[in-house]
Amino acid sequence: NVSQDERISAEVSTQVGVAAGGGVDFVSAEQIALAAQEAGLDDAETAALVDDYEQAQLFSLKAGLLAAALLAMLSMAFTADLPRRPPGMQASPEELELSPEP
Repeated sequence: NVSQDERISAEVSTQVGVAAGGGVDFVSAEQIALAAQEAGLDDAETAALVDDYEQAQLFSLKAGLLAAALLAMLSMAFTADLPRRPPGMQASPEELELSPEP
């Protein structure tokens, strides 16, 4: 997190917070480094900013994948009673033998 990183000055942290709050889209780490250097940040602060940005991207990706996996697993609970063959198709003898008695 940029606001908690000691390598990044309070002024830069505030400016990053304002820019991020404005709905900035995801950009590459190289673009972040270039923008930081164009803004006059030194190499150490630029590296810290890029590092925090890359970590935030990875965290977002992991959180998104976890949410998608949980949603997929949850949806499996609602598919248990779906038909196993197309409508109108007769059950095979093997399926009839495996079916529980009513």
